[in-house]
Amino acid sequence: NKLVLDGKHSFEFKDCVTAFKEDAVLSTDELMKSSEDNVITVTNISDKKLMNVCVYYKNTMDDGNYFGGITYMVNFGDIEPGDSAVKESAHFSNASKVVRYSYQ
Repeated sequence: NKLVLDGKHSFEFKDCVTAFKEDAVLSTDELMKSSEDNVITVTNISDKKLMNVCVYYKNTMDDGNYFGGITYMVNFGDIEPGDSAVKESAHFSNASKVVRYSYQ
């Protein structure tokens, strides 16, 4: 309702519901991820071609808690053994945390 905050208002945490994919790949010894600012680099450190490589991430607040319900996904396509793929993502920052990897 376009409420203007004037310092007299306070926010109170009421409740939180979380859900995580039980079979999500949270870490892998087949990919190496690095980042600088909003650029993500993924390197295939396995000995096989990885197809449809995706990195899923969430943004965190200063206290380390996740911000909002959205999970962002960056698709790197197919990556040959030893090769790297680089993507820029407008929402990715030092406050982002990878929450899942996927590939075939």
